[in-house]
Amino acid sequence: MERFRKKPKLDRKTERAVAAQLGKHVPPQAGIILLAFTTAACAAPILLGLRLWNEIPLALETGLVNFSGEPDLLPRWALVFLVPGLFLALNAINHLQLRKFQRQEKVPPRHTLFMGRWGFPIIGLAVCSWLIPSAAGRENMIIPADAAWLLGLGVMFYGGKLLVENRPMKNTALLILSAGLLAVCGASVFLPLM
Repeated sequence: MERFRKKPKLDRKTERAVAAQLGKHVPPQAGIILLAFTTAACAAPILLGLRLWNEIPLALETGLVNFSGEPDLLPRWALVFLVPGLFLALNAINHLQLRKFQRQEKVPPRHTLFMGRWGFPIIGLAVCSWLIPSAAGRENMIIPADAAWLLGLGVMFYGGKLLVENRPMKNTALLILSAGLLAVCGASVFLPLM
């Protein structure tokens, strides 16, 4: 029964100090900017899907079998819009949870802390930029597209880190914007070559 014993409660002052250190708290303006840029990063694979729209089959086999024994199919529009949309929704939920716990001055749950503000954009870009080109039969463009987007995301992450550290807002926003442009331009340069 040792396992089920309640943890001792911290006094409010200590809890606030711990939350400020571990809670991934950012200034409100920085949180909005980070939400906007991570949302743009999660939506970037939609551009890739639109670029390859004519090459993606109308229905894709998922590898699953339905109840009648036929292969389960995923429509093209679901691959291009719903899969990145899932990561968009998860990213927004995670940001809102972090914001809620910041307002309450509490430490967020482990899963929210683990994903942080950048987890879903990184996973979403990696997964979608693998799924969409492979569905279009363009496996040779997976690594260049991933490299361009993840490089841009890395620069955005660095800019976000500067933003959270209360560096001058103008320079940091410029760095994040240039990173986003780098990611989009890099990916669009690679796409016609493949």
